[in-house]
Amino acid sequence: MRWVELVWGSAFLAVAVACAFGCASFRGYRLGAVPPFSQVQVPAPLSSITLVVASKGTVNGKEKDIPEKLIERWATPTLRAYKESRYFSGVEKGLSPSDVRAEITITDAGEGSQAGAFFAGLTLLVIPAAGTDVMTTQTSFKDRDGNDLGTIEKTEAMNSWIGLLLIFAMPFAWPGSVLDEIVYDLNRATLVEAAERGWLTVRPVEPAVSP
Repeated sequence: MRWVELVWGSAFLAVAVACAFGCASFRGYRLGAVPPFSQVQVPAPLSSITLVVASKGTVNGKEKDIPEKLIERWATPTLRAYKESRYFSGVEKGLSPSDVRAEITITDAGEGSQAGAFFAGLTLLVIPAAGTDVMTTQTSFKDRDGNDLGTIEKTEAMNSWIGLLLIFAMPFAWPGSVLDEIVYDLNRATLVEAAERGWLTVRPVEPAVSP
């Protein structure tokens, strides 16, 4: 929740208490219905794929650094989506040789009101602060030779509230769990579309031409 940074300067204690005892997040459903992996079949033989995951963050349009631990957290549901698709003979992170490479950039664009956050801090979050994280995945697929196969972009929103009275919503709407679900579904939607376009199919290696 990058927009939470709006509150930090005015009420650090309020944010700490709220994140411990009163946070709730809900999806914005910009992505729409995501079809199951089984809706699209990838013909055999299956490709191997490597993933390169990067992240960017903004708060009200200003760039912010993404902590390394958060990047690692987002990589987990990303890797899970690729493995659970069963579209590939093997899925690995990094730059090892593979039939297909997916270069994935996950962007968290936080949006919130500075005035609203300040006022919430003054009331120690008895009046909750609200904001939105717009999550976007941009995935560029390349073949084994580094040639571009195509790029797919998917977006989903997460609307969040932080307040001392939201403790009862937390078990059902914990921000971390909702965000993991969103990152997974963004990658799932990307994979289904890539499979429909035929980008995940193994391409035969052209024989070397003798001099």
